[in-house]
Amino acid sequence: PVDSGALACVLAGGEESLKRRGVLSRLLQAEPWANKADRYFLSREELHKRGLQVAIGIRELVEKHGLSYDDALTMRKLVDLPGGFELHFGMWMPTLLNQGTEEQLEKWMG
Repeated sequence: PVDSGALACVLAGGEESLKRRGVLSRLLQAEPWANKADRYFLSREELHKRGLQVAIGIRELVEKHGLSYDDALTMRKLVDLPGGFELHFGMWMPTLLNQGTEEQLEKWMG
């Protein structure tokens, strides 16, 4: 038999990562825009709007709780709802963070 707790730790990237996902998951559970129950019944337009709500909501949670960029990415994965910002989060921000000058980081990341 497989130890499901040990497997969860491995899949999450370690025990600390699994605990952090739990904390972030609890933050998301309190937000109506993170609810997945009605997702299959939304129109395309409503899904797009929900995706925008998710992006804004995660940004607000990051600011409110002092979360990291990695926390924001983890929350996006947990909500699992594309909203039109995938190119921004997947390419532009990592490029800026890894290759940007101090001035560029200050201008774009504030």
